[in-house]
Amino acid sequence: MHAVQESRGRLGVVAGRAFVVLALVLAVAAWVLFANRLVTAKPVPHVDVPQPDAVVWHDRVYQNRALFAAYLHRNGKSYEAWAQIHPGAAALLAHLATTKTLGSQS
Repeated sequence: MHAVQESRGRLGVVAGRAFVVLALVLAVAAWVLFANRLVTAKPVPHVDVPQPDAVVWHDRVYQNRALFAAYLHRNGKSYEAWAQIHPGAAALLAHLATTKTLGSQS
């Protein structure tokens, strides 16, 4: 009976070692597959992002400074004061005016 317990103990050690070896083989295989994906990855194609062509203010769309300034004036505000607070949007309206002027000359 003592011999049977000893053989079961050896079997458990062998099975444990086999499990460790199998786990290592699977881990190395997974790492190789992952590394292969990294090496063969293709870049994402570049997509041109459309540039804004208007300013949206209080649920209205303004494509030029004159119309927006008129709206502000009707509401008791000045375009100049607004432009100081919102320089990015003011620059967009100025750029749109230049672009449309240049586009209409061709």
